[in-house]
Amino acid sequence: MKCDIEQDQMPLILNSLKTCENIKFLNLSENLVKGYCESLTETLKVLKQIEVIGLNNCQIGLQGIVDILQVLKDKTCLKELYLAGNEIGDDGIKEIKNQFSSKFRGLKALNLVNNKITEKSVVFLYFFLKTKPELQYLRLGHNKLKALGVEWVLKAFSGQGKLNDFDVGNNEIGDEGSKCIEKFLMKYPNLLYLNVMKNEISEERIVSILNILKKQSTPCKINVFGNKAKDENIQKYFTAQISSTSSSKK
Repeated sequence: MKCDIEQDQMPLILNSLKTCENIKFLNLSENLVKGYCESLTETLKVLKQIEVIGLNNCQIGLQGIVDILQVLKDKTCLKELYLAGNEIGDDGIKEIKNQFSSKFRGLKALNLVNNKITEKSVVFLYFFLKTKPELQYLRLGHNKLKALGVEWVLKAFSGQGKLNDFDVGNNEIGDEGSKCIEKFLMKYPNLLYLNVMKNEISEERIVSILNILKKQSTPCKINVFGNKAKDENIQKYFTAQISSTSSSKK
């Protein structure tokens, strides 16, 4: 749940949280935390059992994120970290890899949507993700990743197979990136959510992904719209599959 906080109330809120050392969930998403990072880090120091931190769209920036992670790095209880929309860029990914690859091994969810991440940092992202054996939820939408980026990201999960929620929507992965996803799906058929919308993927490759997912034992929610395939054709495919499934149950 998001809580709208007036800007002048932020210091009071952060200070009051220092008396709640046992809270496990903190969501400051959609609030202007920029300018209060020092107060936030002081608050995080006393939260001994924090498991979930939401800082989406807080305009924190690279240095703010690094300072926050420095405080969190020894908190082995941390399981979910939401950092979308903070413009950390490639330098941010490099910094996170260099400082925190050996930390947060129990992390299960990571949101890096809309952070200006490009191919320049995918190797650093790979080495960071490689050290997160429990990660199941990864959101990388609205960045500037191409096929190589998807390839390196999915390589990080090779041999683990725990990833079940993957978002690379609104990037530039194209057909080659789609093929990387197809190979991953054939090896690890356990995705529950996949977003590849608006990625310049052809209809042929979209249908290939859908056919692979159709064979999974568990259903997968998927967003493939806004690619080179006509949305009405994709909708017809979904309708045909639903009709076929219904007929087979009779």
